Formats: sequence, structure tokens, C-alpha cells
Amino acid sequence: MDIESFMPDEEECYKLLREMRWPDGVRCVYCGSEHVVRTGRWRDTPNQRYHCRSCDKWFNDKTGTIFQDTRLPLRVWFFVAFMLQFKVSILEISKTVGINYKSAFHMVKRLRSTVYGKNISDKLRGVVEMDEAYVKAGSKGKKELNREARKRGLKTKGRGTYDTDKVPVIAIVERGGGLSIQPHRNVKSKVVLKRYLRDIDPDAVVYTDDYVSYNILPDDKHESVNHAIGEYSKGGGVHINTVEAEFSIYRPWMATFRGVSKKNLYLYTAHYQFIRLNREMNPLVECSLW
Repeated sequence: MDIESFMPDEEECYKLLREMRWPDGVRCVYCGSEHVVRTGRWRDTPNQRYHCRSCDKWFNDKTGTIFQDTRLPLRVWFFVAFMLQFKVSILEISKTVGINYKSAFHMVKRLRSTVYGKNISDKLRGVVEMDEAYVKAGSKGKKELNREARKRGLKTKGRGTYDTDKVPVIAIVERGGGLSIQPHRNVKSKVVLKRYLRDIDPDAVVYTDDYVSYNILPDDKHESVNHAIGEYSKGGGVHINTVEAEFSIYRPWMATFRGVSKKNLYLYTAHYQFIRLNREMNPLVECSLW
């Protein structure tokens, strides 16, 4: 599969973009007015230009989108977005699309930033499981580091933190439902409480392990299992097997990228959450997920 054999031509891509942006007719991207007229194409491309008679401003199909001010064809952007629905590296994307690595990196980062901004879901309800995992993520790509060189493996003792390059990732899973997963600087009680208040419905029952930071959760809505004594399940369905299973998918997915800068880990995690929450979609049909 390559871009020439798979993607429609540039004209069709712009037509799709217009249908997605303005399903009920073109509106001004600045004032929202319907009094908009077409004024030709932008530099002999399918990119339609418009003039708003209400605010007297000009715009085009890409104005205000992630495609604005980019020279790469729209069909390249669409193809990269399509590939990101699968577990592929930026290097593989650059080779498949036929662009240099730096361009592919910035395209993917912009697409993931858009996904991160849209990863706002309803609060998780019913029975909810909460746990954390640790991802080795340093300052990859940063030329100037204010630390001594370290040995490979990053075998630091104790629970990791952002500063020790073992970034905690807290996942909250609703049984049979939604998911919220995000990296943090640490797993202190205030971080746990912030995630609880933001992502979990007050009437939900939360199951965790017995890590002390989870003790801040409301006693009447919280139960835990003690892994240290070999307790992995209690009566009434109290366990965190669902969220641990989620991490068993997250870890190999992250391993595809062979090392991630901790500065960008939140974008990769948002990308993972987006894919998991939309996994019932058919990527060959619904390729305009972004």
C-alpha cells in the first residue's frame, strides 16, 4: 500500500475537508457569518478561497486547521493520519509516504496534539479501576543535558517519577466502558485526587491496589486489593485485572516507538487513548478520524 494507489486525488481530499468543516454550508472562520462568497482558488490548487461580507476578512479551506501554512499536499496529511490508526513508527511513515523524517515527525506531532486536545470524555461511571505503570522516558533528542551520562537500562530503585526518567502513567478504566490514561510527574495523593475529581463520577465505585496514595479516595466509594500478600481479587468482584490488562496492551504499543522523550509522552499516550476508544471503527472506511 502506498499513497498513490490508496489515496484519492487532491481535489477529492479538499472536497472531503469542506464537507467535514461545513456540512451545512460555508461559514466565516472569524465571525461565523453565512454571508460568504467564493473568490477563486489559492495559487492554482484545489484550496478554495472565500471572502466574508460581514467582517470583510479572507480565508480558505485550510484556515484555522492543522493544515494551515503547510506546503505538503492535503492527501499526504490524510494518508499520514490514516497510517497513525495503526501501530507504526515515524520512520516507517516517512519511508512509506516519501518525505524526510523531520517533516514526518512534525506532521505526526501536530496530529497527536490535535488528538490530545479532543481527548475529553464523559466521566467514568459504575465500577472503575485505577492503577499506574511506569514508562522509561528520558530527554531523547535534547542536545544539552545537565546530567552525567547514565548506564543503559535505567535501573533506579523505588517508584519512578518524571524527574528520574521513569514517568508514572495513571490509567482509569470503566468496566465495559471508557478509558482515561495520562502521564504525570508523580503519583502523590494530590495527583490521584485530581484525576478522581476530573475523570470519575462521584457515584462510581473505585478499585485500586493498596498503594498509600489511593487512600485519599472516599472510603465509601473505594476498595483495594493487597498484591503484597498475594491478594489479587476479593469477594464482590473487587480486583484491578481490567486496568492491568489495559497496561498489557499499552506497553507493547509504546515499545513500537523504541524510546520516547518524556516531554512528548503525553502526546503518544493521548494517541493510544484515541485509538483504544475508537477501536470499533473500520480504519479502511472511516479514515478521517482526525
